[in-house]
Amino acid sequence: MLADTSKSLAEEMGILNCEEKVAYRATFIIDPQGIIQWVSVYPMNVGRNVDEVLRVLDALQTEELTACGWKAGEQTLSQQLKINKNDRYLPLYRAKNAILPTNYRLRKAQ
Repeated sequence: MLADTSKSLAEEMGILNCEEKVAYRATFIIDPQGIIQWVSVYPMNVGRNVDEVLRVLDALQTEELTACGWKAGEQTLSQQLKINKNDRYLPLYRAKNAILPTNYRLRKAQ
């Protein structure tokens, strides 16, 4: 967590309201390599949801595919679908209701 008193970071990240010189309410989760993994930006009149930020952080730390509304301690979609990390294909009948990343391809169940 950091403070941006000069507002230079907010300006660089595109979350500074230039007219009012106030930063939007934004949360960034950045991995140890400096890559942004998640961004949430709220209008100035809407508060942040700390529970959602923590849920997302927990999900990112699993390094697995998680469902909408997934919570720490629940089974991940990867576990439910028994995805092998090296197998980028999912059986079609098991994945029809899953929200999948674009790098996953579906194949017909054999």
